[in-house]
Amino acid sequence: MEKTISLSDDEIIILLELLDRLSKNSLDEFAHPGEFRAIWSLIGQLESNCNTIFSSDYSERLENALETSWNAQLIKIDIGTITTKTELMLLLAKELRFPEYFGMNWDAFDECARDFVKDDIVFVLLNSENIEEEMLREINIFRKCAEDFNKDSKNRMDILE
Repeated sequence: MEKTISLSDDEIIILLELLDRLSKNSLDEFAHPGEFRAIWSLIGQLESNCNTIFSSDYSERLENALETSWNAQLIKIDIGTITTKTELMLLLAKELRFPEYFGMNWDAFDECARDFVKDDIVFVLLNSENIEEEMLREINIFRKCAEDFNKDSKNRMDILE
């Protein structure tokens, strides 16, 4: 059964422009990470709704551009394999090099992120379609922490799925 996806005219124009840039190997022309979020989201919608698989080359080029264009630290998390808040906290603490006294809760995450994250961070959540209900709540809190961090910090913390 063929699936259809509903995109606004603006989303189609953005997608075509961004794919055109990708096809010309000119990823360094992206103005800001927001364009990455837009294309990542649209590609994800197309893949899931149209059974379309984009070449892994696009993903690799997006990731390389994130790391080189803005010196953003890219952290991939296979969220589909994480089943508890403790597992997520341990992984985040390890990836962000939090101190041993990290309190393993969201308030402690917020505090340590403000104290120890000195670069832009982009989290890529892999296999989010396999996430358990209990973890969905934790991921939503993680997103909120990232939003709050972005409001108060000179650095950015973005989450892509």
